[in-house]
Amino acid sequence: GVVVTLIKRLQAPKRDDEASEIAPRMLDRYVEFALCNKGYFRVMFRSDLCNTSGSPELRAAAAEAFGSLITAVTEMLGESASVDDIGVTATTMWSVAHGLATLLIDGPLENNIGGVADRRALVHAVAKRTMSGL
Repeated sequence: GVVVTLIKRLQAPKRDDEASEIAPRMLDRYVEFALCNKGYFRVMFRSDLCNTSGSPELRAAAAEAFGSLITAVTEMLGESASVDDIGVTATTMWSVAHGLATLLIDGPLENNIGGVADRRALVHAVAKRTMSGL
């Protein structure tokens, strides 16, 4: 299903047209997935609409998607990173990616900052700013 599409996108090898840094690349892939799958994206994380507890397959797919993020963060931070650092960084990246995707889909971002001429450049700038600690 759609979660498998997200997993494949997150785990795909780096393309020539993608950022070499992990954070901008993962953020871009997440936002691109959201923009291409707006209906699914809007309900995927709504427990009132998409109950994962009743579907072992969906729970496993969600765990694999999150595992892709944990793997990327571990690669970014290095094998010596603590579990807490990995968890906080993964939470930060997911929060930023999900928030940015939602703002782009629903429109309030462009209503406030003007049209986004180059979405990928915006995504990369947000990722870099986030990873540098704001």
